[in-house]
Amino acid sequence: MGGVSVVAPDTLIPPLLGELGAPGWLIAISPQLMLLGFMVTPLFFAHLVEGRQRILSYLLFWGIFQRLPFLLAGIVLFGAAWVPDWCVMAAIAAAPFCSGLLGGVAVSAWSAMVAKTVAPERRASLMAIRNTIGALLGIGAGFLVEWILAVAPGTAGYAWLHIIAFALLMGSWLFFMGVREPMERVPEGNAGSFLENLRRIPRTLRDDRRFLRYLGALSCGHGILIILPFLSIHALKVLQAPTSFAGVLLAAKSAGVFAGNFLGALLGDRFGGKCIFLTAFGAFFLVAVLSLVVESRLAFILLFFLFGMGFTMRMVGQQTMTLELAPPGRLPTYFAIGLSGTAPFMLLAAGVAILGQAYGERIDAFWPLAVPSAAATAAAFIFMLGVREPRSDRKRGFEE
Repeated sequence: MGGVSVVAPDTLIPPLLGELGAPGWLIAISPQLMLLGFMVTPLFFAHLVEGRQRILSYLLFWGIFQRLPFLLAGIVLFGAAWVPDWCVMAAIAAAPFCSGLLGGVAVSAWSAMVAKTVAPERRASLMAIRNTIGALLGIGAGFLVEWILAVAPGTAGYAWLHIIAFALLMGSWLFFMGVREPMERVPEGNAGSFLENLRRIPRTLRDDRRFLRYLGALSCGHGILIILPFLSIHALKVLQAPTSFAGVLLAAKSAGVFAGNFLGALLGDRFGGKCIFLTAFGAFFLVAVLSLVVESRLAFILLFFLFGMGFTMRMVGQQTMTLELAPPGRLPTYFAIGLSGTAPFMLLAAGVAILGQAYGERIDAFWPLAVPSAAATAAAFIFMLGVREPRSDRKRGFEE
């Protein structure tokens, strides 16, 4: 996780693509490419994971392939002087997307591994600790990025960043090899084949209204992605700052991730995932609204801090609440639905971002991006208010 922050698709990649003359649609979708990749593949493999008793070997196998795209992108960037610009842009965009695709193959297995090894009352703090390690690496990465891009501006600097990202990600894979998988059996799933599992999804959503409202909140929460691709570009333009200032914004976002992990652990272990989500969606709404009025370096640093806090709290919330909403034996499919089922709304957010950016450039304004982003995140907050906290149901069952 900390390794990915070195190339930070949401903060560093959009300005680089802009320098290379990439079209607006590619810049708009670039921060979402890794997450979009994660959303495409889970449903295709969830039926293979349900009821699987040995999970670690499956995760390690796919984990190697998930990390390779950053190495390949770094090699292409080192040869940028000898290849066309479109090839360089393709490598930059393909690295996070392909990494996400390959990670999505195993993400349902990863959720099952967490459910198998961690008690519900400790999952939020575990995810927060995991994210905190990434945030600490991200803070250092921010200053490393600023130094590397100042010494080696352009594609050469980004090539080194991709190689460093690959090295850090392989370090996490080696660390994961040391995990001991519990021998306890997991509940048997009933997914059947891929097509059988796919045909069962509409009935699952019809019968589980709480999960359907939860999906509504997740889908509208992607509204923050409308503003995200152009937020760092907007900051550099308003401040008239050099591209290297993006490293400072990355450090601010990573510091916000650190604060969000602390709050996520505190609220999640005590109250459950709903409280985490409400805080995250509230932070997203403030980022979208305040982006219209801030004009100083400190204000933009605080804005990226708030975004980092909300982003990681949303991640902690989803990593914990989905595990508690899923019935026994169905966790891989529920987790896959939570990712793949909201992918169309991510694409919709990208489309709105493209149109908003084009119209905003035409009238020299940022509100065509900020207003729809604020509206969507407000809707996510309202949807989440209607989701009953699963942990309260479990406590009620214990009392009865």
